[in-house]
Amino acid sequence: MKIRIVAEKFSLDSAVGIERYSYELANGLESQNYDCVRMAANPSRRRFSLALNAFFKLPTKVFFGRNPSLYHATDPSSAIALHMATVPTVSTVHDLLHFHDKGFTGRIARLAYRAAARCDKVIAVSQQTKEDLIEMMNVEPSKIAVTNEGVADSFHVSRNLKKKTLIAHVGDINPRKRLELVLEIFAKLQKLIPEVTLEFVGSPVASYLIPYQSKLVKMAFQNGIKEVAFSGRVSEQVLVEKYNRIGILLVTSITEGFCFPILEAQKCGTAVVILKDCRISPEVKTATIIAKDIEDAIHICYRLIVDEDYYRKVALNGIACAKMFTWENCIEQTIEVYKEVLAR
Repeated sequence: MKIRIVAEKFSLDSAVGIERYSYELANGLESQNYDCVRMAANPSRRRFSLALNAFFKLPTKVFFGRNPSLYHATDPSSAIALHMATVPTVSTVHDLLHFHDKGFTGRIARLAYRAAARCDKVIAVSQQTKEDLIEMMNVEPSKIAVTNEGVADSFHVSRNLKKKTLIAHVGDINPRKRLELVLEIFAKLQKLIPEVTLEFVGSPVASYLIPYQSKLVKMAFQNGIKEVAFSGRVSEQVLVEKYNRIGILLVTSITEGFCFPILEAQKCGTAVVILKDCRISPEVKTATIIAKDIEDAIHICYRLIVDEDYYRKVALNGIACAKMFTWENCIEQTIEVYKEVLAR
């Protein structure tokens, strides 16, 4: 089986989940001795560069490349290149976050989603993404295979590092994450437990998002938060260390496709609190603590900090849940998708 993995970029140390998925997928196939070739143009995260990659660089690579058994686009924008393919195609859809975007960005996003939906088989990384594909794109359910992403073995519990008073958010700095709610929760929690600290691990993945980080700094000052740490992007090794120090991970996003940080944090023994109105796939949030609203989130965080037995129970449940998500399972399920497509 000759497989060509078409992606924007392959990267292990990335704040962009799709880049990590692409890396783990290709690495896993290669480890099983499949004839796997990585095809990427490695664009910057600027909008023009991403469009150039999708419409010109990757299609050129597909057109001039030797025909494999199949092509697999690891994200919808990379699937645009597959209209040049003459062999079976598979695409992976992580989310449909930009389906309703307006302007140029929205038009390109919908074009990419349609390109992904035209492939012979569509892999959805979560049950929620599958439901969105059916509802928003009218994709036939039988055409979609749900294959959850994994959490690397490097994420593990290290003893004697946990600082329960460290509250954090891990992920890119983006308005979709509603990080102003993290600030609101922390500001009120700090009045109850003055020694709590706050850290944002991640950075804006595009230049147009930088003003949002500046807005958060201003909001922190206005809410009486004297110091907020912005760590920026970090390597996987550093991220594992940070998860092992973080006491509580807060997730306040409007919606997520898979949300790596939840499972990564849980595998490192960190309690995860999410807001009830966050759209996160049910299989991912199984062992999280779901807060009804801001006040409930504050109450939960307070209890986690002061009640050692409660924290231990939550942490152990999270570890058990996170261990179910492995890249080995993801790769095996993906190979089954390939076999199904080639058998037609």
